[in-house]
Amino acid sequence: MWQRCVSPRPAHARALPFAGTRSRRATFGAGATSSPPTMVSKVFVAGGAGRTGARVVRALATRGISVRVGCRDVEAARKTVEGTSGTFAQSALLTYVPVDVVERPEGLRAAIGDADAVVSALGATSASNPALPYKVDSVGTSALFQAAAETGNVEHAVMVSSLGTEKVKFPAALLNLFWGILLWKRQAEVALVKSGIPYTIVRPGGLEAAGDDYGDTHNVVLGSANAFGGGTVSRMQVADVVAEALINPDVSANKVVEIIAKDDVPKRPIKDLLATLPVYSV
Repeated sequence: MWQRCVSPRPAHARALPFAGTRSRRATFGAGATSSPPTMVSKVFVAGGAGRTGARVVRALATRGISVRVGCRDVEAARKTVEGTSGTFAQSALLTYVPVDVVERPEGLRAAIGDADAVVSALGATSASNPALPYKVDSVGTSALFQAAAETGNVEHAVMVSSLGTEKVKFPAALLNLFWGILLWKRQAEVALVKSGIPYTIVRPGGLEAAGDDYGDTHNVVLGSANAFGGGTVSRMQVADVVAEALINPDVSANKVVEIIAKDDVPKRPIKDLLATLPVYSV
């Protein structure tokens, strides 16, 4: 069953071509431009204790990258990311940072700190509050990218979004039954594109049906914006794509990356797959 989220496209969303140089302080606005990022050394992950976010944190740390784990409850996040036994080998690379993008978005700049990249793994999970997708997937996520631009030190931003944010395709479009969540995710995508930060928007297919062992039998397939209307992929595979996008900015910057996995395609390095995708243009 399809269970993932995003949104239609607000008018005048603009792709950002590479500029010759980029000041250390980004401009947040429609006229912003950006230059290619360098490989990151420290990443702030918003939603770092979530089901996808925790896997992103581990994928980055296992590649030797320091991570600031954005979370609402530090001890709960530590158990989620490292396990209750606390035996995660790369735990020394992790710093847990309390932050709430809905209730206290003014704390985002401090939470990002000296990170040179940010990842949004944010997403509303409760269907009981009709306002929550708007607050988290639009307002909160957009606030993250604005704060990242304001720090002046963030060189790359990755957003884990969903299939179906720009064009109505089924079954992805059914996610809008969850209080219009694809609409709200699209607003955050546009905020990222306009932020002046080199970006990668990652749009996974359905995540609920695939366990972490899904990659044993199904290989990643990447597509450009609006390539897929459905499909399945594991959270672990999504985390690997996010990590590879950050360590290979020369082939991932200013792109939309849609992800599904299939059992009838050969396995290829993620970097090679990213290199086949065009720079995003609205």
